[in-house]
Amino acid sequence: MSIFINAKSWQVFLVMMVLLALTAFLPSTSDISFGFEAGMVVFIAFYFSWLCTIGIFCNKKCPEELQKTPKIMLISLAYAAIYSLLFNLLLSHPEISNDHILPFHMAAMGCMFYSLGYVAKRLIVAQRGEQVTFIEYFGALIMFWFFPIGVWFVQPKVNAIFND
Repeated sequence: MSIFINAKSWQVFLVMMVLLALTAFLPSTSDISFGFEAGMVVFIAFYFSWLCTIGIFCNKKCPEELQKTPKIMLISLAYAAIYSLLFNLLLSHPEISNDHILPFHMAAMGCMFYSLGYVAKRLIVAQRGEQVTFIEYFGALIMFWFFPIGVWFVQPKVNAIFND
């Protein structure tokens, strides 16, 4: 997965934008937006792989006493990925109301925020080599959250850590 670590920001941005654009142009059947969902599967796989790779890589670059296990991040991303893929299927069933989906949706959001926070904190800790507060890694968290634009700010930091 060093492809993600070595990639330039414009390369990651271009792949993300192409994958998002493809979701609009893939063919769909009458009731099911298969093209959209197939495109989103590929996009989610790419985005979550990028997050996992950066989180694991930056954690290894942190000083030994500041390293944290990435297991919870991986489980959180797996839950968020599975939920996001099943979300449209759940909404298409009339017998499933929003009240039934809401707890799963909130859990997926919590898992996603945890994963973004983990990766952002690992990035800043690897960059500085010391423990950081929430305020210090909040900017990186926002950049991961708004990924199409945030790639331009995050990926150069990852490249700099890799080249050290």
